[in-house]
Amino acid sequence: HANGHRAKPSRTIRPGDQLTISQPPYEYVIDVLGLQKQRRPASEAQLLYQETAESRDKRELLREQIKNEPLGFRDQKGRPSKRDRRHIIKFTRGD
Repeated sequence: HANGHRAKPSRTIRPGDQLTISQPPYEYVIDVLGLQKQRRPASEAQLLYQETAESRDKRELLREQIKNEPLGFRDQKGRPSKRDRRHIIKFTRGD
């Protein structure tokens, strides 16, 4: 999002704009400080924007919450195999 509005790829960014970048589960709020006409190295590009302090604090708090959550069952390998399906049916029917 750019300045609170949904941004399309053709959106022109200007110094002073505020960008909201979502990379689930994190969200970055960035202030644009300047622009370059040419493509430059990342070290120079980092001088052209700055993340807001509240965004950084919010992201750190979320990182701590995720870190302290119990792991639980996170096996997401797709559809159950035939063997897994048999176990599921056996468990749900109570056999």
